[in-house]
Order: sequence, then structure tokens, then C-alpha cells
Amino acid sequence: MAQMLGPDVPFTVIAASEASSLSMSKTEALTQAFRQSIGIRIKEKTELVEGEVVEIQTDQSLTGATKTGKLTIKTTDMETI
Repeated sequence: MAQMLGPDVPFTVIAASEASSLSMSKTEALTQAFRQSIGIRIKEKTELVEGEVVEIQTDQSLTGATKTGKLTIKTTDMETI
């Protein structure tokens, strides 16, 4: 079955004896199988922009857990307009 789905589909084989094992619950066995099957692919795209930094702003959330920022640059493309 995994071959029919193809190499891009995450697939984990689990036997009934693994799911009904006495050492862990059925829910836990299935949860572990799901976690093994989750496939995450990260694609990275980069773009190089050259210019002069005009402004830098940083903001922090109220809880302090996340930080965001804004960077403003002036490029040679902007100067020609």
C-alpha cells in the first residue's frame, strides 16, 4: 500500500499486536504511529536586497514570548523612481 501511495506520502505500518500491547494503551500506540507518519517539509526561499538601512523598529508582545520587527531600507531601485 505504501508503494501505491508513492514516496511523498508519509506512511507507517503498525501491527494489531502493537496497538493491543499491554505495556501501553491503544490510544498511546496510535498516537505514536501518527507522530511517526507526520511528514514536515520546510522549503526556504531567499531574496538578496542591497540598500541603505533607513529605519529599524522592534516590537515585543505583552507576554514577552514573541518579538517582531520591521526593517526599512532604501535601494537603488527606489532612487531611480
